[in-house]
Amino acid sequence: MARRSARLANKMKSMNEDTMWEEYEDAIRQEKEHHDALHSKNKNKQEKKEDDSVNSQLVERMMRDIDFLRNEFEIWEMKEYARFLVLKLKKRDFNHRHLSPSMKVDRIWHSHLLFPKQYFAFCKKYANGAILDHNPNAKNDTNRNERYSNTLLFYFQVFKQQPPQNVWEPIPVIERIAIAPIHVRKSAPASGGVKNARRFRPC
Repeated sequence: MARRSARLANKMKSMNEDTMWEEYEDAIRQEKEHHDALHSKNKNKQEKKEDDSVNSQLVERMMRDIDFLRNEFEIWEMKEYARFLVLKLKKRDFNHRHLSPSMKVDRIWHSHLLFPKQYFAFCKKYANGAILDHNPNAKNDTNRNERYSNTLLFYFQVFKQQPPQNVWEPIPVIERIAIAPIHVRKSAPASGGVKNARRFRPC
């Protein structure tokens, strides 16, 4: 009887030790998983912070290189143009296949192109010699709205904020512009003749 009680006590003790060991291993495993998850989260935050800093610095450098356009446009408009070019570079959209600008951004782009020497130097500096091509016929492209939607989405992903609506038109506005006919407006120049002027459309 005494031997049986001793064996039972040892068995219970062994079971308790096994249970305690399992609980200990489980606690260690949970602690490791928590540590790994926290480390991964902090690493992702750090990478995002560094990426945001790189994007901001790139925009600031571009702003300095297009400073000669300040006579025509406001600084906050030029900043959005620089951000659009950052998106083009990140997407490697050199042939206007994926992204499309807003009307205001496109006006600045047009003005930048009027200085070919500066524009080519700009592309050489930031696009490693590739040209950020501008397609004047893109306004008639049926995929224009899709490219513009891609731009707004990519803008949010890269800059972690919504595009300001004083520069970037909402998508329904772009759709109305795309389907609206081009109206011909007559204006009398100083010479007294008649000159036809087309309404501006974004590319």
